[in-house]
Amino acid sequence: MLCLIGVCLVGEILCFIFVKEKPEIVVTSKRPSRQDLHQGLKALFHTPYFYIAIAMFTLNYYNSLSVVGIGKYYAQYVLGNENIFSLFGTVPMVTMAIGLLLTPLFSKIWSKRVVLVLAVSFVCLGNIAGSCFPFSFWAGFVGVMIKGFGSAVLMSQLFTLAPEVVTYIELKIGIRVEGLAASANSFGQKIGSGLGTAVVFWALSICGYVAKAKTQSTGVIYTFITLYWWVPTAATLILLVLACFWNIETKIKALQTAKALPATSSDNATKEA
Repeated sequence: MLCLIGVCLVGEILCFIFVKEKPEIVVTSKRPSRQDLHQGLKALFHTPYFYIAIAMFTLNYYNSLSVVGIGKYYAQYVLGNENIFSLFGTVPMVTMAIGLLLTPLFSKIWSKRVVLVLAVSFVCLGNIAGSCFPFSFWAGFVGVMIKGFGSAVLMSQLFTLAPEVVTYIELKIGIRVEGLAASANSFGQKIGSGLGTAVVFWALSICGYVAKAKTQSTGVIYTFITLYWWVPTAATLILLVLACFWNIETKIKALQTAKALPATSSDNATKEA
């Protein structure tokens, strides 16, 4: 435990030392006017990427919470051993750590959209592996290991969506909307987490689950499989489609180029004069 705390402390210190603020962000003490807030809200609500970010957060947190909520029942009644639930929750930490370590490299090589698609593809592949063989321990083990890698990369990228929306809107209208854009994160987290937990309890009450029973009916068994593998697979496929539409980086670069061109033309004209 002390060794783990030490590693975490070293990681925090390294983040503190090497993380720098973006030089292009100018901090001012001027409070935004009502007109600025109105323009910012209008621009935000007319930006499709804001809704894509909300949807991706919602689906990701739904998957996480629903799987955690139903995992104990799936392990106990489908795989026949309740302890597998803990195993499936801890072993993927290995692939998650690998995913987090490789994420900076991926971000340097590929665009945000490509990294998102890659991450979601791994999560989807893991879900498909478990979905095809839901009664197999080894299929589930391989599935959660693959999901662990993709989930780590995906989560690290999701929290960068809102800052990109902020940059995009600032380039378009000259107003920063950090607080408003961050609502995509919190809204998606709350809705996704709430639905993920609620759906499990609704399903248990509807499917005929008998608490503390040694065995469950076939309908209940397949309800556990559906919530643990099949619904997350469908949700991940939707996530994959949404990730394909995240081309905001291209538009940001286009806006930056458009803003730089007048200044460059003006400088050239001055030199020629």
